[in-house]
Amino acid sequence: MSTAVGLDIGWKSIRAVELTNDRVIKKIASIDISDGTKKEEFKVYIAKLTEFFNESKFSKDNVIINLRGSYILTRTYEPSASGNDGFERWFVENIDSLIPGAPLNDVIYDHEFLDDNRVLISFARLRVIENRLKMLRACGIMPVAVDASCLALYRSFRNHKPLKKYDNYAIIDLGSYKTDLLLVRDSIPFISTDLAIGYKEFNKGRDRCRMFCKLLSKELKKKLDYYKTKENLIIDYLIVVGNYAKTAGMKKNLTSLLKVRTEIGKPFKVQKIDLPLKLSRKNNSQYTQALGLALKGLKTDIGVNLIPHEVKRERRKWEFNKQAKKFFGKNLVFSGIIFFMMTCLLGIMIVKYNKIKHDFNELLVTKSGLVYLNDEEKEINSKVLKLQQLGHEQFFWSKMLLYIGQAVPDGVFFKEISTDTRLVSVGTKPVKQRKVVIEGDARNHALIIRFIQNLEKRFTDITIDRIKRESRCKFKISIGI
Repeated sequence: MSTAVGLDIGWKSIRAVELTNDRVIKKIASIDISDGTKKEEFKVYIAKLTEFFNESKFSKDNVIINLRGSYILTRTYEPSASGNDGFERWFVENIDSLIPGAPLNDVIYDHEFLDDNRVLISFARLRVIENRLKMLRACGIMPVAVDASCLALYRSFRNHKPLKKYDNYAIIDLGSYKTDLLLVRDSIPFISTDLAIGYKEFNKGRDRCRMFCKLLSKELKKKLDYYKTKENLIIDYLIVVGNYAKTAGMKKNLTSLLKVRTEIGKPFKVQKIDLPLKLSRKNNSQYTQALGLALKGLKTDIGVNLIPHEVKRERRKWEFNKQAKKFFGKNLVFSGIIFFMMTCLLGIMIVKYNKIKHDFNELLVTKSGLVYLNDEEKEINSKVLKLQQLGHEQFFWSKMLLYIGQAVPDGVFFKEISTDTRLVSVGTKPVKQRKVVIEGDARNHALIIRFIQNLEKRFTDITIDRIKRESRCKFKISIGI
């Protein structure tokens, strides 16, 4: 059964949730990161991640991670033009205002179309993404997607009944050193950010929670007042999750100070996912972002993904090679069975041939016997030839699919691969010719051209049967074999 692992690498802690396709928790665990210098931090995280995956036995096949911090920007926009082409023109025209002051060669972005012509765009520093992926690769992990900050919070509380009454709400994730904030407008993520305040920074004492809530409310009001003035966004509801969400007095203090209805979030209950008994009575909202990431991994359309194209291509090759190994492993067993059967058949044939030879010598004078033996020998040779052709055909198709898979660029999807036999003229005689027919679609025409160019490195007889541009470019390509 395939699973998805949501890996939340937070401020001084790591949490993970592994869900099956039917939304059952297979594994759930967390680990704290000890304080260290900046130079040591990279090595500490690698060591902790390796220990974490080895002890908890999480799958590494379908891992989705998040990225937090001020080096990532996620916001919803309403482009003046609609459609994919219109959005691309609008994006190019407004790029300077979307990411002011950031060098374009150090920025990676991705987008996701929402309802009512709105589009969610996430920007991040490329070097930050590359460092995070480098750290994970050192642990033997190649994630499927990098999600934008706080979007996992939104995913964990989708379809929450109380939110049907409130279109504009906020979700905060209380951490030890920082607090993540997601603002939702018209039930769609509007913007994510973080607050440089954490509960662990406050000394222990009777008024610790009250002091923290005062400072947190002050910082939150600054953000909420800014978007109220600038964007006419009024927040009516607040959901609190994280390590310290269930601290005594947290809900009461925040409700009193912010004058906003406040709820301590229970994401697993909202998503109707049963927790292990040891976690059911504890503060499980600390796993909110990990849960949201795992839910993202179960979707076919993964949405925003900040992994660079080169890394996506590298992962596709890794996945293809992994599947190829499984395929060839199964075929190796099948080939072994065939080889055994051929060996047995060959032994039987040898015995039978010797018998035929003996009979032939005895019946040499009999013409009818000679004809019979000759036909028997031809039939045996025909069976041997068919078995050899079967083995050659299977190896040929495995190699053919491998070459086609290596030629597929990012953004090209297959609908069907089939074979076709046609009669072609060679001189004066018609000859049968086999072709591999590939049907599919791509995000744009350039990706199809790149796919054909890649195919031409391995094949010579390539025919473009059809290219049709609608919302996506549909194509039909034939390869002579």
